[in-house]
Amino acid sequence: MKAIGGIGLLIFVGLSLYWFALAAGDDKDAPIQIQVAFGAPGPNGVEMHAVVGVVMANRDRATKDGRLINWNEWVAGHFELKDADGNPVKIERRNNSSAIQQREVIGTQEFFLVATLTEGRSYAFDYIPTMANPAVRYRYTFSAPADAQKVRMADFQKVK
Repeated sequence: MKAIGGIGLLIFVGLSLYWFALAAGDDKDAPIQIQVAFGAPGPNGVEMHAVVGVVMANRDRATKDGRLINWNEWVAGHFELKDADGNPVKIERRNNSSAIQQREVIGTQEFFLVATLTEGRSYAFDYIPTMANPAVRYRYTFSAPADAQKVRMADFQKVK
């Protein structure tokens, strides 16, 4: 009898946790967190490194006709980086990062994004979850630091 009660309790707790997990994902205005790090300034500027996880990368990869787009197209359709004057900054896709060690990544990365920035300058880094609706975007605003910064979660706030 105790075993049946224990199993019932486990099922109840499991269903409760599942419901809370679903409810937590309902807030469409909640920030999206992306791991970001900055390398030490060099002669070309400050490198910003961002982690693109497996789940994020594969959520919106197929086109309307069902073909998979290449990763560079995917990056161009899902991320924009602009300086304070609104000028676009080139974002490169890389398989590894000099600023983020594998053991520091939360989850599993698909690849890294790297951009070279000017120290002290302000930037707006946009994430566009779906290419079908580019008006919906999340933004992280920051200034390129004067020194290296370890990887941390950056909150990309929904642009309204």
